[in-house]
Amino acid sequence: ATLGELATSEQNLADTERAAQVLRYQVQLLSWLSDALKELAGRLRSDEILPMLQAITQQLFGQEATMIHWEGQQRPWGSPSQETSRQLSWVLREQQPVRSQGVLGVPLTLGREVRGAIVLQRAQPVWTETDLQSLLALCRGAGVSLSNAALFAQVEAQHQQLLETQAQLVQSGKLRAVGQMAAGIAH
Repeated sequence: ATLGELATSEQNLADTERAAQVLRYQVQLLSWLSDALKELAGRLRSDEILPMLQAITQQLFGQEATMIHWEGQQRPWGSPSQETSRQLSWVLREQQPVRSQGVLGVPLTLGREVRGAIVLQRAQPVWTETDLQSLLALCRGAGVSLSNAALFAQVEAQHQQLLETQAQLVQSGKLRAVGQMAAGIAH
C-alpha cells in the first residue's frame, strides 16, 4: 500500500470511530430522555411536574436559569435575565422555538396546541441542534403530563363535588325522616 492509501485508510477509520462515538452518545441521550419522560408521566400534579421538568433540564443542559410559563403563570428558577423573559414572551407569541445567544426556548405543546413555554438560560452561548431537539422532545412529553395533571385535577374536583352532594342528600334524607317522625307523633 502506498503512503497516500494508508493515510486515506487512517482517515476513514477515524471518521468511522467518530461516527460510532456520536451514535453511542445519541443512544445514551435517547435512553436518558425516555427515562425522564417516564418519570414525568408518573406524576399527576402540575406542582410536581414543573419542578421535575426544571430539574431534568438542569441535569441535561446545566442552565443557570429557567422560566416556565404554564396556565397563565410564569415560574422562574435561578435568576432569569430580562432577555430570557423577552424570549419567553416571543416563544409564546410566535409559538416557535428560539435558539439565541445563551437562551434556548420551546413551546410546551399538546398535539399542535401550544399550552405554555420553557426558556433556558446559560452563560455558554452556543446551543446545538441536538440541544434543541432534546428540549423539544422533553417538552412534548411534559405537555402530555401537564395536560393529564389538569384532567386529573378536574376529576378530583368533580369527585369532591359528588361527595358533597352525597353528604347533602344524606342530610336531607335524615331531616325528611325526622320531619315524618315528628308529623306522625303529632297526629
